[in-house]
This record gives sequence, structure tokens and C-alpha cells, in this order.
Amino acid sequence: MKGSSASICASDLGEPVRGILLTAAGAASRTQLLEDPISGTIEVQLATSTVARARSDGFDYEPTANSILFFGDANLPAGTRFRVAYQRFRRLAN
Repeated sequence: MKGSSASICASDLGEPVRGILLTAAGAASRTQLLEDPISGTIEVQLATSTVARARSDGFDYEPTANSILFFGDANLPAGTRFRVAYQRFRRLAN
């Protein structure tokens, strides 16, 4: 299982705590991807629009849980259909 860690000796724990919270949200997400994506290629599409990649009003990828998280105005109502497209690396046979 993947995880994250941070030093309790750090002078500012804000960023590590935010990271832990995002990891927990990703683990609880119902939007886990089937494959490991190339993060920069991820696109989320609704029936009539594309969702921006933003943590304010959009989506982001949480790699520890391999999940898509929605934020702000882009937080979709339950049952909303959407499509996630991405590229991934594929191992070549020797």
C-alpha cells in the first residue's frame, strides 16, 4: 500500500498536514482510476464541458490513491456522469 510521511520536527506542518488530508480524501474517493496515468495528461469531461484542473473550482489527481478529486464548484452531485481520459506508460515486452 502506498502512503506518505512527514517529520514532526518540521517548523511548518501546514503542507504535510494538507498532503495527509488529500491522501485521505483520495483513499475515500469513489473515482479511482483503473490504470496509473501520466498525471499531466488527465482530462475530465462532462456531457457539455471540460472540468478545469484546479484545486479551487476543478479537479486534481491524488497519486497515492490513484484517484480524481473534485473541488469547489466542480464538486459533482452524486450520479453525475463524467469521463476521465489519460495516457499511461506501457511496458514493452523484451
